[in-house]
Amino acid sequence: MTNREKLIKTNIYDLLCSIQNVLSGSSTGLSGLCIIEDITKKETPCPEEVWFGSRCGECIARWLDEEARA
Repeated sequence: MTNREKLIKTNIYDLLCSIQNVLSGSSTGLSGLCIIEDITKKETPCPEEVWFGSRCGECIARWLDEEARA
């Protein structure tokens, strides 16, 4: 299986959560970065209860369920 095939078979939610875990991981020194902001190129304020990656999966799921914008 190629990397392309593996990515095609990967659930997009799982992929985004995995990337977010790397972005918000304390070992990377990149704490506070948001995959949704990176994708949309728009500031996405992090709800206080989600701050520091503790519940990023909820924001990712909510964003995936939103209507797509041009």
